[in-house]
Amino acid sequence: MYTNKLIWDRYGKYDYMVTVSFHEHSEEYNNIGQSVTGIFTFKNVDRTNPIIDEDKPIKFEVLQYPFDENAKKFAWHEGIKSTSISNIFSNDEWLNSAKRDINLPKQLPRPLNLELNFSEEENEDASNLRLLDYYKDFLNQNGYLIDYENHLFASLMLQYRSEEIDHSFKEKFILDKEINKIKWQVQYFRYLYTDFELTKDERSEILDKYAKYRIGLLEKELFGVPEEVRISKENSLNYLSLRKLALFYQTEIFCSEPAIYLDVEGILHIYARHEANLKKIKYPTEKTEFNYSGKDIVLLLKHIINENFVSEYKKYKTENPYKHYRKTIPYNGDRYKIGISKEGKINEFHRL
Repeated sequence: MYTNKLIWDRYGKYDYMVTVSFHEHSEEYNNIGQSVTGIFTFKNVDRTNPIIDEDKPIKFEVLQYPFDENAKKFAWHEGIKSTSISNIFSNDEWLNSAKRDINLPKQLPRPLNLELNFSEEENEDASNLRLLDYYKDFLNQNGYLIDYENHLFASLMLQYRSEEIDHSFKEKFILDKEINKIKWQVQYFRYLYTDFELTKDERSEILDKYAKYRIGLLEKELFGVPEEVRISKENSLNYLSLRKLALFYQTEIFCSEPAIYLDVEGILHIYARHEANLKKIKYPTEKTEFNYSGKDIVLLLKHIINENFVSEYKKYKTENPYKHYRKTIPYNGDRYKIGISKEGKINEFHRL
């Protein structure tokens, strides 16, 4: 038998998403249905010293889609009586079976890492050639490459298939038309991913352009924050972390067709505004913050951009190829807003 106190202790205080089944012929069964998925919402409960009223139905936010609007309204306005519940299942509870302190960051399932014993040289060339052939086939099928992939593709072509490069390819992928030289980004990837040699001066020039571009994106994000605030005792380590992120983050591609990716501009926008520590530089009291550690935010995105998400996104892009995509998504007891540009770039991601 379920009680309000039991529901609070096991699900409510952790904001776990649950699937609730009802006793047949109960009021909830008749008005909501056999079962419903969402979050128990305990209004005006002090989390540090909760006093749970056993006589009141618990408000329930339905996060199941599609779902009958009248049933949603009943679950929220009338609430759910614990005595009407036959069973509660929560995948969130299973994932976090060691009950966490609600003041500590949530945990995510970790991916399994496998190490393969290839020699470094064989592995690098083989993987580069496979990637190069993939890009060629993808473009032949009218696929769309993001800027990061365009630069990487051009660098691999220069290194491995230079005899196939014609004038139109140079114009589209390789040359900076303003100065009639190879784009510094292409040279950077060529230097980074292949055994291409640069002179000391060339290397210094390219790395200088890379650093200026990356730090320029951070400056854009922190515009208006005085230098003395950035390097203050409270913010200096956070500012250093943002600079490291700007300089070393590499674009994460979640889906190739249609494109969904997070580049350095996107991650700086997200972290500087919503990561619990880094947001303190510009938004100490404004903006919602993630209740995961900073190192887990990209992993969180990987969990959210799952097979079902990609399937729905593909359908949207087919019907609206030139529109920005925005959606609210429930995950692990929270709701998130995600925004994706028409090109596939994640430019908004935060907890509601």
